[in-house]
Amino acid sequence: MASSVYFAVFPVVTLNSRTLFTINYPDIIYNRLSIFRASGRFIWVSDYTIILAALFVLSKLRKSAPKTMLVILSICVGVQLLDFSEYIKQTNAKFTTEMTYFLPSEFETISEITDGKEKFVFIPANNSVMPPHKDLFEFAYYSSENDMQMSMFYLARNDNDGLLKYISVQLEMLESNNADANAVYVFYDKSMISENLDNIDIYDFERYTLLTTK
Repeated sequence: MASSVYFAVFPVVTLNSRTLFTINYPDIIYNRLSIFRASGRFIWVSDYTIILAALFVLSKLRKSAPKTMLVILSICVGVQLLDFSEYIKQTNAKFTTEMTYFLPSEFETISEITDGKEKFVFIPANNSVMPPHKDLFEFAYYSSENDMQMSMFYLARNDNDGLLKYISVQLEMLESNNADANAVYVFYDKSMISENLDNIDIYDFERYTLLTTK
């Protein structure tokens, strides 16, 4: 239990939004711990140990002191509901309040560009696998409303090697002037667009550049 608490608290120790200090682990330890993605997950070991111990004690009280067990269990459930009450209210409001989503104004222009197209093909900047999440959600909403496909989306676990291979294939197709006529290419680094491409239209926006065949 002590080790799980240690790994949950370290290597970055904070107080509210303030970082108190950081412990730099050797690469071999850091790489192993990175598998868990968030150090706070190590506290689960202590949490579940305490929960199992409490259930074990209650199971013993069920026979020797059932009334005491009911009182303790009622208090625990009451405290849990009290602690959880605000989250329940927020969740209820989230799913009972009608939400209206508005796309940025540039999608008025994008709607003209995508006329007759079937999908968005994303080409992130060099050394990147995924475009900004905000953009992906905006394109996803637009795609769902206009029956279009997307070459990628934000997931908790992505096949990065597969995505990089797909991006490489798309760039090779463009280089050979064999672009997909049904696609709208979304570039996040305009310098990645070859100057030797024929029969294409390029549309510059603040955060990205769109490319289509004529």
